[in-house]
Amino acid sequence: MSDHFKGYNRLPVKHAYCNAHHARELKALVKYDGELWAAEMRGLLAAMLKCKRADRLSDKLREHFSCRYDDILQAGLNYHNSLPVFKVGSNAKRTGHNLALRLQEKKEGVLMFMYNWEVPFTNNLAEQALRPVKTQQKVSGGYRTERGAQTFAAIRSLISTVRKNGLNVLDFIKLALDRRVSLSMVLPNFQPQLLLPAPQAPLLNSS
Repeated sequence: MSDHFKGYNRLPVKHAYCNAHHARELKALVKYDGELWAAEMRGLLAAMLKCKRADRLSDKLREHFSCRYDDILQAGLNYHNSLPVFKVGSNAKRTGHNLALRLQEKKEGVLMFMYNWEVPFTNNLAEQALRPVKTQQKVSGGYRTERGAQTFAAIRSLISTVRKNGLNVLDFIKLALDRRVSLSMVLPNFQPQLLLPAPQAPLLNSS
């Protein structure tokens, strides 16, 4: 799941797209450009998410949402096609026009969360997990060794997983200092052989 960064499109995988970013773009179109189709699309995405969370997505409802999605985008494209040329002598398009075309072209990835329960509505959790790494890079300029980077990643992974499951972070850090921590301790249904790598003892010494 990405934010339409073109470089990712070369990867041989199925692509889903973050709808939290779409919602922000649509909100800006409504606020600054007064594009009504954007408000309707934002409301539609919110309705899809609400139905998914309530486990009410039937095949009939998915079909309805999909058709409504197409109708709203067509209205947006009709609106932009009725406007004067954005820049004479250029193929450049308005922000809203580009977004409507992108949502139309990438429909499968945008709506993948509606058809596949394992696909989230947004990649915000992934971005939040990566933010401490970026902060470390800004403050310290990076890591001195690969081992240090791996240790930082292991600790942050443990903290993030424990927090998301409503458990005490300090208890699990103390546990990790004594022995390897299995994800099954946090997630009962997780495969017990998959372990979080515990930092090696020398890295934890004050010396």
